[in-house]
Amino acid sequence: MRTIYDEIQESLQRREPLAVLTVVKTWGSPARGLGTKVLVHADGSVSGTLGGASLDARAARDGQAVIAEGMPRTVTYHIDADSGETVGSCGASLEVFIEPVRPA
Repeated sequence: MRTIYDEIQESLQRREPLAVLTVVKTWGSPARGLGTKVLVHADGSVSGTLGGASLDARAARDGQAVIAEGMPRTVTYHIDADSGETVGSCGASLEVFIEPVRPA
């Protein structure tokens, strides 16, 4: 079984930077819990999910910005349950730490 860490290693071996997003705090009823990790590649492709296409698209844009800047950041995403933005959420907020990972 391939893990997120295998994918990080493979990207680094190909000399491709990426961003690791980790859920560090939640409020309400998010679809994903603390410690959930998502990878964002420089081309904007995403491995994993924070809970839905719209949220993952926002996370991908933020991940690409962190890759370009080379500086980590913490972002808070607010999820509106009425918009159908995520699956399995009744409305929530996620605090996500985004860190760049670059080949040595």
